[in-house]
Amino acid sequence: MDLLVNQTTNVSGNGADWSGGEGTVICEGTFDGATVTLEAQFADGDWVACGDLTIFTAAGFSNLNLGKWFKLRGVVTGAGAGTDVTLKIVR
Repeated sequence: MDLLVNQTTNVSGNGADWSGGEGTVICEGTFDGATVTLEAQFADGDWVACGDLTIFTAAGFSNLNLGKWFKLRGVVTGAGAGTDVTLKIVR
């Protein structure tokens, strides 16, 4: 599931339905000062970070295990002129 693809500016991505279970979160690209965060949406509409291991300031990966009741999105903050990042989850 691609959440952000070659994102070059600050953005809160569109929410995508998560079908539940385990996945590997992969964040890659050129950060140039950016922070990329994986967020989940609760039923009340609030978005929250999925945890410290899914906040990236450099390329990396983390494992995720969530129920199927969540929407997920990527958020980019602090993007620099050279930022070009991708955030995805693979099974």
